[in-house]
Amino acid sequence: SCDPFGPTTTVAVQISGVHPTLGFQLDTTKTNGRLILLNCMKGTPSAKLKRWQSTLRNGNLIRIDDEDVSTISQVENIISQAQRLQNSPKKPPHEILAAPVKCKKMS
Repeated sequence: SCDPFGPTTTVAVQISGVHPTLGFQLDTTKTNGRLILLNCMKGTPSAKLKRWQSTLRNGNLIRIDDEDVSTISQVENIISQAQRLQNSPKKPPHEILAAPVKCKKMS
């Protein structure tokens, strides 16, 4: 792969509910400005992902729907736009977010 982040994983997340990040708990403080996925809140679309703990936890969120992200507010804005498009009668339903994630190797 030509990805500068190395191996990545893409997951589809259902756009539903009202949580601004679909339940992804993100942080940038320990990762030199990169978004790190700390947890998925119970009862949210992100928590419904199969094997999210072993696949995504402590990974870097790089991209959502082909848009690079580096801040939590960018993630919230992209999700908000997707939710509005999903509810628009003029647009087809927007059902997924693709989030390539670099996962840390387990020691």
